[in-house]
Amino acid sequence: MTASTPQDLTPEECLADLSLYLLQDPKALVLAVGAVKAHAQTFQPELLLKAIKKRRCDFNVIGALLSKSKDSRFLEVIEYCRDQKFVSDLPTKILCFSLNIGQCVNDEEFQSFGIRISQMDPVDEKKISKRVFRSGQ
Repeated sequence: MTASTPQDLTPEECLADLSLYLLQDPKALVLAVGAVKAHAQTFQPELLLKAIKKRRCDFNVIGALLSKSKDSRFLEVIEYCRDQKFVSDLPTKILCFSLNIGQCVNDEEFQSFGIRISQMDPVDEKKISKRVFRSGQ
């Protein structure tokens, strides 16, 4: 069996598609947070808003990720995500185990979007590519 050719997605479309799966894998979520924080300038708010309106995505995850970036360019996208009242049907048991047993506190940005997970440690900078990927480059 051969793998299918990946679609040529913009970073905004990729984030929208990826958002549906991030609550299933703590490592992927931590890497996504690190990547969004390190490469916030790569994402264009207008294109991101257009992508999340067209594609199936988890608005809460996207809103929380963008909130963690602390980039004011995303305020409109964050508010749009907050207004969607989307509730993920994915369990976050793995992501809040240490929270449930009292070892750590809630992650504030995710909590503000109704996602109860443990506070995340920042990802090691060496794990995030310095190269910016954009279609046509």
